Amino acid sequence: MKTTQIKRHIRRCFLIVFRPYYVMKSLSQRKGMCKDCGCCAERVCKYYRVCGCSRWNNLPIICKLYPIDEADKNEHSKENCGFFWETIPQRNKAK
Repeated sequence: MKTTQIKRHIRRCFLIVFRPYYVMKSLSQRKGMCKDCGCCAERVCKYYRVCGCSRWNNLPIICKLYPIDEADKNEHSKENCGFFWETIPQRNKAK
Protein backbone atom coordinates (compact mmCIF):
# COMPACT_ATOMS: atom_id res chain seq x y z
CA MET A 1 0.00 0.00 0.00
CA LYS A 2 1.12 3.52 -0.65
CA THR A 3 1.47 6.01 2.18
CA THR A 4 -1.55 8.01 0.99
CA GLN A 5 -3.69 4.87 0.90
CA ILE A 6 -2.66 4.00 4.45
CA LYS A 7 -3.44 7.54 5.63
CA ARG A 8 -6.93 7.40 4.07
CA HIS A 9 -7.57 3.99 5.62
CA ILE A 10 -6.48 5.18 9.09
CA ARG A 11 -8.60 8.33 8.72
CA ARG A 12 -11.61 6.23 7.74
CA CYS A 13 -11.15 3.93 10.76
CA PHE A 14 -10.68 6.92 13.07
CA LEU A 15 -13.87 8.60 11.85
CA ILE A 16 -15.93 5.42 12.15
CA VAL A 17 -14.77 4.77 15.73
CA PHE A 18 -14.34 8.25 17.19
CA ARG A 19 -16.65 10.48 15.10
CA PRO A 20 -19.69 8.33 14.31
CA TYR A 21 -22.07 11.30 14.25
CA TYR A 22 -19.94 13.04 11.64
CA VAL A 23 -19.97 9.84 9.56
CA MET A 24 -23.78 9.51 9.84
CA LYS A 25 -24.31 13.18 8.93
CA SER A 26 -21.95 13.02 5.96
CA LEU A 27 -23.47 9.78 4.66
CA SER A 28 -26.99 11.21 4.98
CA GLN A 29 -25.92 14.04 2.65
CA ARG A 30 -24.20 11.72 0.16
CA LYS A 31 -25.87 11.55 -3.25
CA GLY A 32 -25.46 9.21 -6.20
CA MET A 33 -24.76 5.51 -6.32
CA CYS A 34 -21.91 3.06 -6.70
CA LYS A 35 -20.63 2.69 -10.27
CA ASP A 36 -18.58 -0.38 -9.32
CA CYS A 37 -15.43 1.39 -10.49
CA GLY A 38 -13.18 -0.09 -7.80
CA CYS A 39 -12.28 3.24 -6.25
CA CYS A 40 -13.16 1.94 -2.80
CA ALA A 41 -10.59 -0.83 -3.14
CA GLU A 42 -8.08 1.52 -4.74
CA ARG A 43 -7.31 -1.43 -6.99
CA VAL A 44 -5.20 -3.08 -4.27
CA CYS A 45 -7.85 -5.04 -2.35
CA LYS A 46 -7.43 -8.79 -2.77
CA TYR A 47 -11.21 -9.21 -3.06
CA TYR A 48 -11.66 -6.73 -5.90
CA ARG A 49 -12.04 -8.36 -9.29
CA VAL A 50 -12.48 -6.89 -12.78
CA CYS A 51 -16.23 -7.47 -12.49
CA GLY A 52 -16.42 -5.92 -9.00
CA CYS A 53 -16.06 -6.96 -5.40
CA SER A 54 -16.16 -10.70 -4.76
CA ARG A 55 -17.36 -10.07 -1.19
CA TRP A 56 -20.22 -7.72 -2.11
CA ASN A 57 -22.77 -9.50 0.12
CA ASN A 58 -20.36 -9.66 3.09
CA LEU A 59 -18.57 -6.34 2.86
CA PRO A 60 -16.70 -5.07 5.93
CA ILE A 61 -18.20 -1.90 7.42
CA ILE A 62 -15.23 0.18 6.28
CA CYS A 63 -16.02 -0.74 2.65
CA LYS A 64 -19.76 -0.20 2.99
CA LEU A 65 -19.25 3.35 4.20
CA TYR A 66 -16.78 4.38 1.48
CA PRO A 67 -16.58 7.26 0.69
CA ILE A 68 -17.41 8.95 3.99
CA ASP A 69 -16.80 12.39 2.50
CA GLU A 70 -15.01 14.05 -0.42
CA ALA A 71 -11.70 13.95 1.47
CA ASP A 72 -12.01 10.15 1.59
CA LYS A 73 -11.73 9.85 -2.18
CA ASN A 74 -8.44 9.37 -3.98
CA GLU A 75 -7.44 11.22 -7.14
CA HIS A 76 -8.79 8.47 -9.41
CA SER A 77 -12.13 8.22 -7.64
CA LYS A 78 -12.84 11.95 -7.65
CA GLU A 79 -13.62 11.65 -11.36
CA ASN A 80 -15.02 8.11 -11.51
CA CYS A 81 -16.91 7.53 -8.26
CA GLY A 82 -20.70 7.79 -8.51
CA PHE A 83 -21.07 9.32 -5.03
CA PHE A 84 -20.97 13.08 -4.50
CA TRP A 85 -21.97 15.80 -2.06
CA GLU A 86 -23.74 18.94 -3.11
CA THR A 87 -22.08 22.05 -1.78
CA ILE A 88 -24.36 24.32 0.17
CA PRO A 89 -23.75 28.03 -0.44
CA GLN A 90 -22.72 29.85 2.72
CA ARG A 91 -24.89 32.74 3.81
CA ASN A 92 -23.25 36.09 4.36
CA LYS A 93 -23.64 37.00 7.99
CA ALA A 94 -24.85 40.51 8.70
CA LYS A 95 -22.49 42.55 10.84
